Amino acid sequence: MASSKLIADSGATKAEWCLLENRRKKIIFTQGISPYFFNEEQIHNLLVKELCPKLKNARVDELHYYGTGMRNPKNVAMLKRSLNLVFPQAGIDINDDMVAAARGLAGKKKVIAAFSLFLSENRGHYMIENIIEDGLNDFFFIHLQGYKETSTLPVSFVGSIAYAFRDVLQELCQTYKFELGRVIKSPIEGLIDFHR
Repeated sequence: MASSKLIADSGATKAEWCLLENRRKKIIFTQGISPYFFNEEQIHNLLVKELCPKLKNARVDELHYYGTGMRNPKNVAMLKRSLNLVFPQAGIDINDDMVAAARGLAGKKKVIAAFSLFLSENRGHYMIENIIEDGLNDFFFIHLQGYKETSTLPVSFVGSIAYAFRDVLQELCQTYKFELGRVIKSPIEGLIDFHR
């Protein structure tokens, strides 16, 4: 019998879960899990009330959780205790959201990944476009250009903002003679491929 895997990509406000079972995938959304806002009991209650009913008694053999705050060992231990209560038979692997982004973008390959936060409101106004282009150009010039790997590896980006400005990223990659890798809105699809 094939093993089933549950993959989670959680921020503070929402979590995207994917159940991989018998070569099928089921996407589920719940409230996000932040160890800075939830204690162990609250995490357990959220899993029982929001996630478990949508899983419909599916057996979970492996659980790969990626989320905010998971660089802190105390947060990892607290989350693992909550997950173990709900999924006692599952092997549980917990990583932070940066690992999710890297695996979601590149799988098992090496790439350079960048994460940018910009406001995308009023896109199209010439002043906003200038700010976006100048800001991203500064990022390329100050940060990316300093990595020698940019001449041999694709440069990839993850996040809704990077996705919204992928046309600007593409132009800048051409200008700097970087190979543009993937530009994805969310790492969940790449995480699904990584864990298959």
